[in-house]
Amino acid sequence: MGKLRRTCLTLCIGLAAVLLLLSSPLDSLAKTESTEVSRSIAIAFDNSGSMTKGGTDRWCNAKYSLEVIASMLNDGDTLDVYFMSKEDSPLSVSGSSSSQERVRQVHDCRFSRAGSTPAWTVNNALRSLENSEAQERYLVVTTDGSWNELIDGSGDDSGKASDQVDELMRQADSEGIHVLYLAMGEDALSLNTPGVSFHKASTADVLQEMTAIANEIFGRATLPTSGSTINLDIPMSKLIVFAQGEDVEVGHLTGDGVDASPSSATVRYSDVPYASDEDNNYESDNWKVNKNLRGVVAVYNEALPVGSYQLD
Repeated sequence: MGKLRRTCLTLCIGLAAVLLLLSSPLDSLAKTESTEVSRSIAIAFDNSGSMTKGGTDRWCNAKYSLEVIASMLNDGDTLDVYFMSKEDSPLSVSGSSSSQERVRQVHDCRFSRAGSTPAWTVNNALRSLENSEAQERYLVVTTDGSWNELIDGSGDDSGKASDQVDELMRQADSEGIHVLYLAMGEDALSLNTPGVSFHKASTADVLQEMTAIANEIFGRATLPTSGSTINLDIPMSKLIVFAQGEDVEVGHLTGDGVDASPSSATVRYSDVPYASDEDNNYESDNWKVNKNLRGVVAVYNEALPVGSYQLD
């Protein structure tokens, strides 16, 4: 057998640990160890009032999704999250940190609720990517409503802020930056900007679509299988298992002379949406927590030849 191709595989176990989703490697994305790219990912993250108001758990689903993405970073990757309530420095997560530390950074972050959906958040995220030396750069834009604040910070209800976001994404695409857009909920504005990978999700499907975005970024895809058996028809050198459920555990991977233990990170829903202070009484929003959001992301950094494997 020749040199193993470096292809990344992602396995997702459903809440009942019955449904397995397995990423099918794409030949065009297969890489050797020496050609693994570095990625800079900047997310303009909507934490406006509509993410919590009206008894929704949209905020909880979206923030949990950030934990999952952070846990899947490779060593050379960086993730910067630009919250719409914070104008200065982003939440910065380095792939060189342990997966559990990356998850902790996201889980513990607390910012005031944003009162609007500002275009300047996208602008800040783009400018950071323009200064990045990473081999691949990704701008991810999320929103559950309409853009209503301009780059200069002034309010807007004429659609100009949306035009600015559209222009920023066009500019990013022209500069070789990959752009992905997630519209969350029924009221989210859809922008049909050329060159942008557009995603739309109901509140319940935010995790699913954020996982799809992560698959685009990292070159992974999903494929259903059954039980805990994994059949590989091409060699792999990395396996990521995302198992959802309370007290779920992911153990050894065995087969074809392999007995591998994972590096694991526990992911869990957040109890509160934002920091609370005298000027930001988020409890009045009647927000909800999705307590089904808990699980484990396990990474096997092990060369896996073609064959059949079992997860303990």
